[in-house]
Amino acid sequence: MAHGIGAFGKILEQLETELRKLRDSRDKSKQQITGLSQRLTTIIREEMKLRGEFADLRKQEDNLLKKRNDMKKKIDSLNSEIKKLASAKQKLQKI
Repeated sequence: MAHGIGAFGKILEQLETELRKLRDSRDKSKQQITGLSQRLTTIIREEMKLRGEFADLRKQEDNLLKKRNDMKKKIDSLNSEIKKLASAKQKLQKI
């Protein structure tokens, strides 16, 4: 019977060793998951920040395009006024 108890003790020791290995592996996996989760959170925050900056740049672009179009209209209006004045000048010179 003593022989059976010794074998049981060895098996128990092996099981405890395997259990320790599994716990260590589990803890390591938890640490990796925590690290990956933190990195993902950082990446998501950065993405949100970049999306905000992109939206701001889009607004600035829209404002600049509007200003450019307004300037074009003013230039066209001034060119039209110049043509009218040139025409009036020619008429005055003929008189």
